[in-house]
Amino acid sequence: MPAYVWISLGVFVVCLVAGTVWAVVNGLRAWRRGRPALRRMNDASESLNVRSSELERRLATLEPKTSQLQRDVARLQRSVARIRVLFGGVHGAKTAYRFARFFTL
Repeated sequence: MPAYVWISLGVFVVCLVAGTVWAVVNGLRAWRRGRPALRRMNDASESLNVRSSELERRLATLEPKTSQLQRDVARLQRSVARIRVLFGGVHGAKTAYRFARFFTL
């Protein structure tokens, strides 16, 4: 084989080895830099899962309270309606009293 074939093959092997070494070194460097970010993302994800489960637990306890609150609001609305009727009666009695008093004086 001619010498230029061996030289070109040698240059190819040197470039292949150099490119592989460069890729491995830069890949390891990027991995080392990215590892703390991955840890922080995992910690944040874990924290989010904990808070999500806490919210689900609180929501489960909130549902019975909501139905109780709706019943209490309905009872309060009935009480307010009764008070309005009573105040209407008091106002009517007060008006009748003033009217009767006006004529008796």
